[in-house]
Amino acid sequence: MFHAKEVKELLPGITPFPENIFTDDQPWLANHLLPLLSIDLGILRDELSGTVVHVICPVEPYDGYIGEGTTSFHNEFTSPNWFAFQLTDSNRYRFLGSERYFLTNKGEFDSKHEALMRESYAKSHDYFEKNGRLASYSMYGSGEAHENSWLNNLGGDFENGNWIYGVRRRSSIGFQINRKISR
Repeated sequence: MFHAKEVKELLPGITPFPENIFTDDQPWLANHLLPLLSIDLGILRDELSGTVVHVICPVEPYDGYIGEGTTSFHNEFTSPNWFAFQLTDSNRYRFLGSERYFLTNKGEFDSKHEALMRESYAKSHDYFEKNGRLASYSMYGSGEAHENSWLNNLGGDFENGNWIYGVRRRSSIGFQINRKISR
């Protein structure tokens, strides 16, 4: 199995800032989720070539977790700080929950925070278009471009992250590949 750390150069099969990653009947997802990378899983295993997954960044609330205040709209595929997609045959994401999962009572801080996230995303996209590399514009930094790796890890074991906090894991969430995979 392929495994790389600190992927600084784009590999064939990795597309930054992809477009049209959500199904046509869920265009509202673009209001809540920013597409960062698309990865052809053939990089990791030859038999998965052509299956493309997408790394996304949720537009999170300033304080708390995404989906935290919308529990009445949760289902077996959503909970605070956790949600699931179906990857369609056309390699697009279909959200498996209700659009109302993303509702918030936006206050002044949330509106400012969302604007800063979108501004940082736009600057990173522009930097890539001009320089071919990834840079972040953290609201906690100097406001200058800071070049980053595209991925810290590609392949290998799962690592912890902030997505594991504040969530009650549901047994219905798992991975299913509808292709026979030889080992």
